Amino acid sequence: MLISPCKSLQEPEARLETVAAAGAERVPFTTGLLIGIGETRAERLDTLFAIRDLHAAHGHIQVRPLLCCTFMKQAPSSNRVSFHGH
Repeated sequence: MLISPCKSLQEPEARLETVAAAGAERVPFTTGLLIGIGETRAERLDTLFAIRDLHAAHGHIQVRPLLCCTFMKQAPSSNRVSFHGH
């Protein structure tokens, strides 16, 4: 099975499908969530519960340290996003 790394990070369902497909194939996977990009508290919790459920089903989610970054959008004419680690 080919798992595409090109699926948009802005599509939560596509991300969860990719993580689930990796689990079904017993591929260890590191995942997480971005905080501070306009999401609600409920969306944060939904994401964490979804990751928990995928790990419970497949046992493939790897734990990694928290990475904190501040994202700042560039000029409107640019599609790129830059970030500065803190």
